[in-house]
Amino acid sequence: MNVTRVAGWMMAAIVVCAGGRGANCRADDRALQVKRLRCEYKVDPVGIDVRRPRFSWELESTEKNVLQTAYQVQVARSEKEFERPSGSAHGKGKFVWDSGEVKSDASVGVEYEGPALVSEGIYFWRVRVWDNHGLASE
Repeated sequence: MNVTRVAGWMMAAIVVCAGGRGANCRADDRALQVKRLRCEYKVDPVGIDVRRPRFSWELESTEKNVLQTAYQVQVARSEKEFERPSGSAHGKGKFVWDSGEVKSDASVGVEYEGPALVSEGIYFWRVRVWDNHGLASE
């Protein structure tokens, strides 16, 4: 399963203690992008066997001197759970875990801090970041 653009975020799938899927991002013209998403330092995680998987990503920008200042990671059981409720302009999806906006430059080894993941479960995650120029990635 390739990384998919969902609701303006970059997303990847992870599988806990089961078969995994891959990740490749599509390029777009935004000045700030999140690329090369990984879980447990793997692009194609298979059988993630840790209680608190670690997420990593790379920041890419067309601008110079860009640094990450914050991130938000969300984890769900399916892609559909990332969708906003119908009729809601600012509605939230249904998440297993949402880190909220975390003021941090960390982009390697960011630990999952939600409820225990189910063995042999398939999970999807997405991340967005903010930079030192006040821009947010999709």
